Amino acid sequence: MSAAPELEFSEWAEAFARALSTRAQRPSERDSKRSILRRHLVPAFSGVALDEVAAHVEAYKCDQLAAGLSKKTINNHLSVLRRLLVWAAAEGGPVTPPRLPAFGGGRGRRRR
Repeated sequence: MSAAPELEFSEWAEAFARALSTRAQRPSERDSKRSILRRHLVPAFSGVALDEVAAHVEAYKCDQLAAGLSKKTINNHLSVLRRLLVWAAAEGGPVTPPRLPAFGGGRGRRRR
């Protein structure tokens, strides 16, 4: 994708969704990522410049918790968001992929 710095998150998300088709992954995984983009991330970050997305992540997490989503589900959303930002940076986008703080605790893997 030949990108201009003024592209918004929604435009990058659309290009990322198209790029998912060319990657070798299970159809269910690809469909899940597209669903997260379409139903959650694009509505939440629409109108936000790609390099400003990280500044809105904490508010997104709070909004999703208030909407009744579990921390695990929100962490899944953040994983897709991080993959999009890494992909956009590799494609020349105006972003350095930030570390997106996930919710800790729960029954996930323990770090040593």
